[in-house]
Amino acid sequence: MLNILLDSFVKFGVLGVILLALIACKDERFATVQDENRLLQREMAEQRQTVAALAERVANIEDVSTPSFLVSEINIDVEERMFDPVINGSFLMVIKGKSLPAVIFLELEITTKVQGKDHEFSQNVIHRFMSGDSQENRVEFVHPLKLHKVKNSDVELKVTPMTWYQGHQVK
Repeated sequence: MLNILLDSFVKFGVLGVILLALIACKDERFATVQDENRLLQREMAEQRQTVAALAERVANIEDVSTPSFLVSEINIDVEERMFDPVINGSFLMVIKGKSLPAVIFLELEITTKVQGKDHEFSQNVIHRFMSGDSQENRVEFVHPLKLHKVKNSDVELKVTPMTWYQGHQVK
């Protein structure tokens, strides 16, 4: 009986040791999981901050990419030449917008058309412009004219911005 009691006591002791070992392992694994969870939460917070910073940069880029172009101070002069009359013209390109670069290269389509006559001439050019309404933004052009006795007021000018590029100045 003592043998059975001792055997039961040993079994109970071994079982207790195993149970304590399992509890200790469980606590250690739980602490590990908690540490990993805290680390993941910190990394997620950092990623949220990074995404917010990128979203702000994208918003700033969108501001830069929306300039508006306005043509002003249009001058048109028809020069009668013996065989080749020409249209001499100029205009000022005003560039407005938020956060614009200092230098912009703009591809323009310049079209002149004579009202009531069958004459139209179109030309694509690329010009260097400064932000704002600088006098350096004046564009001059000469278009051939196949008609004689055309008045300055008969000539229509159409300026269409096609593409713009951000310019970088070399210092």
